[in-house]
This record gives sequence, C-alpha cells and structure tokens, in this order.
Amino acid sequence: MAQTESLLRATRKNWPAYLYLLPAALVFAAFVIYPIGRAAVWSFTDLSLLDPASARYVGWDNYRAILSDEDVGLDPKTLADWRSMFRAGDDPARPTWKRWLTFDWPGGAVWNTVKFTVLFLPVYVIIPLIIAAMLDHVRTGSVFLRTVIFIPVIISVAVASVIWIILYNPNYGIFNLAIALVRDALNWIVGLVSTNEAYFTFTGPNWLGDRLWAMPAIAFMCFWNGMGLNVLLYLVGLNRIDSELYEAAVVDGATPRQQFLRITLPLLRPTTYLVVLLSLIGSLRVFGQMWIMTEGGPQDSTVSYVMYLYRVAFHPTRDFEFGYASALAFVLAAVIFVLTACTQRFSRAVEQ
Repeated sequence: MAQTESLLRATRKNWPAYLYLLPAALVFAAFVIYPIGRAAVWSFTDLSLLDPASARYVGWDNYRAILSDEDVGLDPKTLADWRSMFRAGDDPARPTWKRWLTFDWPGGAVWNTVKFTVLFLPVYVIIPLIIAAMLDHVRTGSVFLRTVIFIPVIISVAVASVIWIILYNPNYGIFNLAIALVRDALNWIVGLVSTNEAYFTFTGPNWLGDRLWAMPAIAFMCFWNGMGLNVLLYLVGLNRIDSELYEAAVVDGATPRQQFLRITLPLLRPTTYLVVLLSLIGSLRVFGQMWIMTEGGPQDSTVSYVMYLYRVAFHPTRDFEFGYASALAFVLAAVIFVLTACTQRFSRAVEQ
C-alpha cells in the first residue's frame, strides 16, 4: 500500500515528463504495438489481401499448416529425407559424407536458414575476435585499418549484393579469373617439364547458379558486409579490460597465448554474448542478400524462412495470404525469443 502511494506521488510530481514522452509513445503504439497486435489477430484467420472482406476465423489452422508445408521443411517427407542422411549407402551417387560436407541438405525454408546459420555464425563470431585482438596491439596505422575494416558495414545490403553478384560472375568475376590464373600458371609450370600443356583443366564454379555453392557464397558475402561491426564491438570490450592485468600476467611469466585464454576471453564474455546474440538473430532473419543475389534459386536452395514469409504475403501466386504469413512471422518471433532466452541462460551459467 505504501509503495502504491509513493508511486502515485512520484507520478503526480513528474507528470510534465510524461507529457514530453507522450508523442513518442503514441508513435510507438501506432507503428509498432498496433501492427503487431493486428498481425496476431490475422494469424488466426484465413485472410487474403485481395479479398479482406472474406476473412474468416480458422483458429490454429495456420500454425498447423506450417508443420505440413513442404516449402517450410517441417513436413513428414522432408524429415524422412533428414533421416536418410544418416543412412550410408542410400544413394551411391551422393553418399552421406558428401551430402554433409557439401551441405546438400533436404530442402525447405527452415533448413536453408539453418544451413546459412551453420555456415555464417561461427566465422562471424570467431574471425572478428581474432582480428580485433590483433588490431588491439597495432599502434601504427591502427585508425586506418579499423576504418578499412568498418567500411563494408556502411554499404547498404542492396549495393553490396550487386557488387558481389559481379564478383561472383562465372565469366568475368574476380574469383573465377583468379582461379583461371592459378590454373594457367600451373599448366605453364608443368609445361616446362612435360609436353602436356593442358594438364590442369579445372575452372571456377558458377557461384550463384550451383545449389551447392550458392549458400556458402551468400554466407561469405554477408560475413564481409557485417564483419566490421563485430570487430568494433570486440575492440570496445578489449578497451574495457584493465591493462594492469596483462602487466601482472607478464610478470608472472604468462605467454601471449595464456594471456588471451586466461584474461582476454573470460573478460570478453559479455561482449561475446552480445555478438553471438546479434549474429544469431541476424542469421535467422536473413532476407535481402538472398532475394537480390539469387531470388531463392537455384532450385529454391537459398529460400530463407523470411524470404518464404515474404513470398506468402506479397507474391501474386500465393494470393497475398496475410493470415498464413502472420502465423509464419509469429513462429519466427517465438523461435528467436526462445533462442535468446537459452543464450542468456547459458551465458549466466558460464559466468558462474
């Protein structure tokens, strides 16, 4: 009772402050809370944007449909394909080890997103940490190097995607040209001791046109585009570590490797948690890069969950199914919430 009265007194005392916050609160309610609430209602209806008047309540049918949708990848057929991946010899042309190493996984938007996350998340977390640790010891040219590393971050997704489409071009892209130069150099070296002038005939792959290379190519582009942000976050965390700890470690005879493992990594846990969390959420929400670079191809091998959601909501062939798209969106939100909670719990357990 006393707490309630003190809260009321504080509210009456600070009411001018709430008036200043009111415009922002109204904008937030109009453009965030209301759309989310409206989408939550739509997720329980059979709603098409072409005929909103015919919307009808269907309960949990949209959510049940997700489990049987082959394009999502949680249907019994796709799960059976997953089980077959653990059985050696089912397909002599594509043995189990080859399917795993080439990420030739069963299709579906969910598994494409998982594939992207597996390819993207580890390097997006670990390599920036290594780069930041090296930059932290650079004195001459440090500002220049940090600027160069951060420049890709300020490039928009659309512009970066177009740039990498050109770089990945199988005919004149820089990667295949480099592979061709290596091939020609090897053939020239072999030609000095052999009359066979075309001993090596390998060529660069069709990076965005081959279903085995398209996803790794997009993951590498996303890593380049966003790596600088993680490097910056790690540098901020490194600057917060007291230098006296390293000086004491040097006095005790600790090697640079031991300093990194015993001082740097433990004290960077809060920063690492933030980097992992942001990277995980970003990988689950990937859309723009795939949409611009491949439009989900080849053979729907790069259709992410968010891209499929977009197709359901806005593609004419799906009749603008806003009800089903809303259900897909809330499932993704629930997954992100659960993973965030699990990551936070794991981080606290490690700190203890």
